[in-house]
Amino acid sequence: MEICLKRLSTSGSGNVVRLDFEMSDGTHLQRDSFDILSEQYIELRPEKGIIDRSTYDSLLEASQVCQCYLKALNILSFGDNNMFALKVKLMRRGFSSDTAEKTVAMVTEKGYVREENVAAAEVKKCISKLWGRTRILAQLRAKGFDSDSIDRAMLLVENTDFAENCYLLADKKFGYVPDEPNERKKMAASLARYGYGPDEIKFAFKKMS
Repeated sequence: MEICLKRLSTSGSGNVVRLDFEMSDGTHLQRDSFDILSEQYIELRPEKGIIDRSTYDSLLEASQVCQCYLKALNILSFGDNNMFALKVKLMRRGFSSDTAEKTVAMVTEKGYVREENVAAAEVKKCISKLWGRTRILAQLRAKGFDSDSIDRAMLLVENTDFAENCYLLADKKFGYVPDEPNERKKMAASLARYGYGPDEIKFAFKKMS
């Protein structure tokens, strides 16, 4: 199979390069076209004329990253995502794990993914829901934030009065402390699921009594 790169052209913005190919086995002629990013073009430096299969495969792989990159920018235009969430969304749209990972690394390096900012926003959202410290930590881990981002985001809760928040949540959710021991245990278990410890729950019970 002979592969010939017939034409290279740039998009209006100049961010994408279109590659047009002709492939022939001596009997049949097949045409193919795909896009790569301008930075990929600079790195790979394809030239018009006959190319080998390895070069074509490298360009094809680059085009998949290009498609994934453009999709990532589209996703990010609707709101911030952390690296883990963005990779999952790209894979759900049909991109391979390897392609999605390469793309996430690219957009992160360019500053489109601000992991710490997204983690901080998630912490603030959890605080507004009156969640306790352990549930906030669990939420950040479940959303795939790295340990450094979690540590920095959790600095935001250093001055949070979790005992008071536990009381506010208990008052909002239950309104009173039941006299029946089993009901009190159920109430305590519910507050524990929101991330509160025994001392915080005890404070809430005492303030509500």
